[in-house]
Formats: sequence, structure tokens, C-alpha cells
Amino acid sequence: MPAALQPLNHSVALADRSSWMRNLKTHRLYDICIPGTHHSGTYRVASGTSQQFAARRWAQCQHLSVYEQLSGGVRFLDVRLCPSSKPQENGRLYASHSKRVGSRFFELLFAPVDEIMESIYAFVKRHPTEIVIIQIRKDWDAPNIPLDAWSTLWSRIEKAFKGRIIPFSERNLQIGELTSRFGNLVVISDNLLPHSNSVAWPLNHVDGSWTKTNSPSWKQLLRRMTLFVQQNKPTFDASSMQMLQCEITQNAQTFVASSVRYCAQWANAVLLLLLRASWTCAPLQCVTHDFANDLVLAALIDRNFRPNIPPPLSPLSRNQELVAPSVLNHNEVLCSSNREFFLTLSPTGIASIIGRDGVRLWSSDQHIPDAKEGSGAGAQLSIMRQDWIEVHDA
Repeated sequence: MPAALQPLNHSVALADRSSWMRNLKTHRLYDICIPGTHHSGTYRVASGTSQQFAARRWAQCQHLSVYEQLSGGVRFLDVRLCPSSKPQENGRLYASHSKRVGSRFFELLFAPVDEIMESIYAFVKRHPTEIVIIQIRKDWDAPNIPLDAWSTLWSRIEKAFKGRIIPFSERNLQIGELTSRFGNLVVISDNLLPHSNSVAWPLNHVDGSWTKTNSPSWKQLLRRMTLFVQQNKPTFDASSMQMLQCEITQNAQTFVASSVRYCAQWANAVLLLLLRASWTCAPLQCVTHDFANDLVLAALIDRNFRPNIPPPLSPLSRNQELVAPSVLNHNEVLCSSNREFFLTLSPTGIASIIGRDGVRLWSSDQHIPDAKEGSGAGAQLSIMRQDWIEVHDA
């Protein structure tokens, strides 16, 4: 664990990553790392909202529009809805991050859902190789949304995106086949599922794990996120998609002192630290974060263009020895058949051992007890026991 960490400043704008999926046509959605945003529709406070200060400080989670997020590389959108309480709006649906404190409800509304869907449509129409996943549900503390409102919303989505919605039944196809045969929008929503003739994807298909960090402590978040990788192993099949929600939620003690924007600077700094260092081989499928960050998005997308970890070989018993091929080429990754350890070799010839939790255990420019020095393109990995590793030259 580093002795100190600096908060990661928010990105004023994002680099253009509007077409990064075009080079992954032979992959499935389950095979790749998908960058996402948390409370994606909270980029602007709805006009007429009475709690403007509270909304911006304690509820706003994004600062860039949905179209800007998508152009910057985001492909998973988290949208939570609440109907407006104003009689003249007739229950119009807004992105929401509302709060209920005791018996009092604070209606904190942001972009209307119509505006969000228009931005998605503009993006997918312009970029047919890119698949956008939107998860739509009622905001946690919001009042119930009537069934006819959900039915109306699905009718509007279906009409606007006719011929572009990917049905749940075809989820295991490769990206190139999905975009050519169906389209480039995935809608995940239990609320919309009954109205969609099973085209929408069920909410439980995404295993959305929150790292349960409710104080602005980067050390606590670092521990929680490391545990996430240990305890939540993606299956890389069509049974479910693993999602990590990387954000800090204020507790009662820090609610007044800390804004969401402040907490996001620490959460994003921890995420970037792990992506650049110890999570070299950790399998991640979908990662959402607050205040879409350019460096985080670049690191997440980059994972899709590293060499894949080869599939497991024969089962490995605790006392059985596994020796790698005699030559390990640069940028290749070798994993033990039980995926307990990984051996990687950087372009500069530094061999590294990565544990199953994604933490770097050893590299040839370091030394730890019970590990022999190793280096160069001939590095081999021997596993005598799960708790004993040896790296040596070929």
C-alpha cells in the first residue's frame, strides 16, 4: 500500500474515444472491460429544482453530458429515475439522486430521461460499431413509478431505437455480429422487462457490487477494492456480467463536510492506481465511477488491447509442479491452471508474478523471501505449492 496518495483532479473534457469497440468485433460483451459511469444522468440539475445547492453538493455525480461521456469512451450508463412531483409536469421522469431523511423526502432531479435517450440515440446512430448499455431503474428513495409510465417509456425507446436494440436472447454473440444483425443498444431494466416482450435484459443479469465504502478514506477504498477482486470472479460466460461500482458514499459524519465531487477525486485516484499497478491481470468486466475521468477511462479501455490470459490447462493439485513454456515472449501472460498465480513479462524484460487478487507479489527488479531472482525473455514459473513460488531463467 502506498504511503500517500493524491486526489485525482476532474477532467475538464475527455479525449475522443468514440470508436474503440470497432477493433473488438470478434469478442463478446462478456470478454471485454466496459467503462461506465455512476448516476450517469446527474450531469445537470433540472430547472426549477428547489434544492439546487444540495443537489450539486451531495447528489451530482457527473459533470459531462451523456453524449460527452459516450464520446470519451463510456459504454455503460447507470440511470435512476424519479417522477417529478410538480402537477404541471404530469409525472415526467428525471434522472434522480434523491434522498429520504427520516420522514422527509428531498427531491433532487437532474436531466430528463428524454434528453438522456436522445443523446444515446445521436451517439449510436453516428457510431454503429459501438454498443451502449443503459441500466434503467427507479431511484432508491424515489416514490413508486406507475406501470403505465414504464410502459410509455419503453414504447418511446422502442420507437426511437427501432432496429437498434439487442435482445437478451442473443447476448452470447460476438460484438460484430450483434451490431450487424441487431443494433448497438442494450437496455437493462426489470421495470421495462414486462413491456418489452423479453427484449430488455433483466437487472439481476448484472452483478453490481458496491465496494461499501462510506467515508472519504482512500485507504479504506483500496482495501475494499482489493477484496472485490478476490471475492468476485467474473465467469466470462453469458450467465451474468460482473460490475464494480467504484465510489465513496458519505456517511452521517462526513455528509456535511464532503461533497460527492470531493469523494470522487479520491475514489478515482485509487482506481487509477490499481489499474496502472497491481491490477495488471485482475479480471474486470464493467467498472463505474463518478465524475468521468479521462485517465481512468484510458486505463480501462487499454485493458481490452492487452494479451488475453490463456485458458486454464489441466487441474493443478497443491503439491504438483507446473513449469511454463521455455520461452515467454514480451507482453504474454502465463497463468497457472488453477489461476492462483500469473507470470507476465514486460516489454523491457521485467518478469512479474501476480497473485489471484491482482496484487503484484514479485518482479525481477525486486526481491521477496522464498523467491529467486529471475529476468529476461526466458523466465519460467514453477509452482510447487500455492504458497511457494520460484522464478528462474530458462
